[in-house]
Parts: sequence; C-alpha cells; structure tokens
Amino acid sequence: MTNSNEILNPIYLAEMSFDDGDFELHKSQLSTNFSFKSPFGNFDNVPDYMNWLKSFYEVVLAQGGTRHLITNAVVTPISVDKVHVRSYLLILNRKSMQTIGTSVIEDTLALEDKKWKCSFREIFTDQNF
Repeated sequence: MTNSNEILNPIYLAEMSFDDGDFELHKSQLSTNFSFKSPFGNFDNVPDYMNWLKSFYEVVLAQGGTRHLITNAVVTPISVDKVHVRSYLLILNRKSMQTIGTSVIEDTLALEDKKWKCSFREIFTDQNF
C-alpha cells in the first residue's frame, strides 16, 4: 500500500486549488469517472461538477473567499488500487477567518495512471441551510 501522504495529497490539493480558484489543478485531482454528493448538489460526471464548482466559487469569493482545512483523515484500504478516506472539513472565510462551517467528508480514491485520484466524494454537513 502507498503511504498516506500520497493518498491524501489529491484531497488536500483539491481543497487548496478551490480556495485559489485554480480549476485546472482541481480537475487534475479527479478521476475520469468522478462523482460527488452533497447538500449543495449531486453530480455524476466531471464536466457537470466543474460547472457547479466554478459557480459556487464565485458565490464564496463574493463573500470573502474560503480556506478549506482537512483534519483527522483516516485511510482505510478497500483494495490494492482503491482506498476510503474519512475526514473532517473546517471551512473558514478567507477574509475574516471566521468559521463558515464544518463537515464530515467520505472520499474514495483510486489509482489512475499510477496516481491517486478522487473518484467519489460525499459531504455530510452538520449545519442547517
């Protein structure tokens, strides 16, 4: 099994690239068959997800931007080329550094071309919207 840093790197890069508006870097962390489920929308393909992500970014940018912090990541092997990662997400307003929200994230990552890529993400929020 690959070390945890290699597995977690795509998760960290996806969050940091969203905060910076770097959608090419964000997209490069996703498997070709990526799907996403959250209280904000569900997407079964990369193009639909990326269109939503860009519009969501514009909303949060208008409110000061974000900093997404992944903590307490627990990696559980599923197979030689697939892992499950459960972690907490703390979202801060980039301008004020006030907490916007927290969530539990369930990720599945798969090896694709010898690199770990996010293939599925589900977000469980603990706030009422």
